[in-house]
Amino acid sequence: MGCRREQAQPEQIVIEQPPSPPPEPPPPPPLPEEAGVITLTPAPEEVSSRLRAEGEIVVMQANGAVHHSKAGGPLRKLGRFIQEDTNGCCLASAQWSPEGRQLLFDVDIWTTGGSFLWDGRELIDLEQYLEQVYGGLPWPITWFDEKRMIATGIGRQFIVAPARPTARAFDDFEWFRPTDGAQEYSTHWTAPDRSYIVAAFEPAWEDRHPQAALYIIKPGEGMKGPIDASMYPNVGRLLEIDGRVVWQGNETDRFLVRTERNRVVTYGADGEQKATSTWGEHEVGPATWGDTDWPSPDLGRVAALDEDGTLWVLGQNTSARALERGGPSVNCLWSPDARWLACVVDVDSGEHELLLYDAQAHTIRSVAVAPRLRKGPPLWYWSPNSRYLAYIGHRDTETEAAYVVDLEQCSLVEVSGGVKRGSDDRELKVHPQAWTTDGGHLVYSLVRVPQAAEVERTLWIASADGTHRRKLLDLKWQCDVSCGPPPV
Repeated sequence: MGCRREQAQPEQIVIEQPPSPPPEPPPPPPLPEEAGVITLTPAPEEVSSRLRAEGEIVVMQANGAVHHSKAGGPLRKLGRFIQEDTNGCCLASAQWSPEGRQLLFDVDIWTTGGSFLWDGRELIDLEQYLEQVYGGLPWPITWFDEKRMIATGIGRQFIVAPARPTARAFDDFEWFRPTDGAQEYSTHWTAPDRSYIVAAFEPAWEDRHPQAALYIIKPGEGMKGPIDASMYPNVGRLLEIDGRVVWQGNETDRFLVRTERNRVVTYGADGEQKATSTWGEHEVGPATWGDTDWPSPDLGRVAALDEDGTLWVLGQNTSARALERGGPSVNCLWSPDARWLACVVDVDSGEHELLLYDAQAHTIRSVAVAPRLRKGPPLWYWSPNSRYLAYIGHRDTETEAAYVVDLEQCSLVEVSGGVKRGSDDRELKVHPQAWTTDGGHLVYSLVRVPQAAEVERTLWIASADGTHRRKLLDLKWQCDVSCGPPPV
C-alpha cells in the first residue's frame, strides 16, 4: 500500500491596512466682511446755541456745589455739600429715582462720606438719619422704588428703608441677611418693576474672585435662597456695570444669571431654574477669563480673546471670529442694544485703532480718527439709544477733541468745536461726561492747562451731529455729571 502524502496548508498572508488619518479639524469661521472706513465729516459752517435736548442734568463740582437744569436750559444752583472751599474737596455720584423726581447723592468728602436726598425742592442730609440705625454711614445707597432706598455696605446687613427721614421712618426699616453667617453682602440688582431684588453674598474669608450665592429679596415678604451657590465671580473692570444678572427688556418674571465662563441660567422671579444656555459651539480662550472677556448687556453674547489673541464673539451655540490676533491689549465695549462691539486695538505704528463690529451682520468698520488712550481703558461712551459712540481722539500729542460716530449715517464728527491749543497752553484735554436721555446730546468738559496761569475748566453740551453747542458752566473745580429722565 502506498502512503498518502498530506499537502501542507498554504501560509496565510495578512495585509495590515494603514490607520486612517484623523479627520481634519473644521476650518475656523470666516472673519467679518470689511464694510469700509468711517471718515471725518467737515465741521458745520454754522453752529447754533439753541438746543432741544430732553431730560435733566445735574452737575456736581468737587468744591461741593450742585447745579441742576433741564437739558436745554440754563443751570441753577441746588446747594452745596460743604460750605466753604477751604473745607476740602468732595467726589459725588447722583442716582435718579425710578420716576425721575428725586436724587440720591453718595458723597466722599476727603476721607469721610455723606449721603443726601434732593426731593425736588431742597437737599436733605441723610447722615444722622442713617447713622442712628447702622452706627456708621452705609455705602453705597441706591433706590429701590420712588419712596424707598437700599442701604448696604456695613458687614452682612442689607436694609430696605424709607428714603426720606420722618418721625416714623425707623418703623419701616426691613433687615435682610443670609442664614449662613459666613457670607457678606457683595452686590445687588433690582427688577425693572421694582418688585424684588436679586442680591449676591460672598464668603467673607476669600479675597480674590470668590463665587457668590444668590438670594431673592421681596420687601414686605422676605428672603429666599440661595437659589444658586456658584455664580460667576465679579471680575469686571473698574467703572464697568456688573452685568452678571440681567432682565431682558421690561420682562420681570424671569432673569438671566452668568454662572460659568460660558454658561447662562434663566431663573424665574420665584427663584426656580427655568433654562440654561451656552455661549459658543466650543470652549474658546484660556482659563483666565474676566480680564479678557466682555459679555453683552443682555447676556446674549460674549466677546472673548483666545490664547492666540483672536477675538471671538460667542452666542448661544454659535461662534464668530471678530478680529484675528487682536492681541492682549484689546479693549471692547458693547452698545446698550448688544448689536455693536467697539474695539480699540494696537497697530504696527504703536498707535491705536478704533473698530466697530456689527454682531448681527458680521461686518466690521474702522474709524479714521484714532482714539486717545490715557492710563487704563479708553474714554468712550455709547448713547442710550445705541446710535452714537462718543470718544476722545487727538489732533496732536497735547490736544484732545471729542468725536461722535453715528452708526446710522456711518459718519464721524467732532463735537467739541475745533477748539485749539493756545501758544501758552501746555495741554488741552476733553472729557465726555454723559449723554442726555434722548441719546442725541453729549455733555463734556474742556480743560485748558496753561504754562503758568490757573487751569481753565468749562462744561459744554453739544448735539451729536455737531450743529448745536452751548456752554453750560465755568468750573472752578472738576465735576461729575448725571443725566436723568424727565419728570413724570
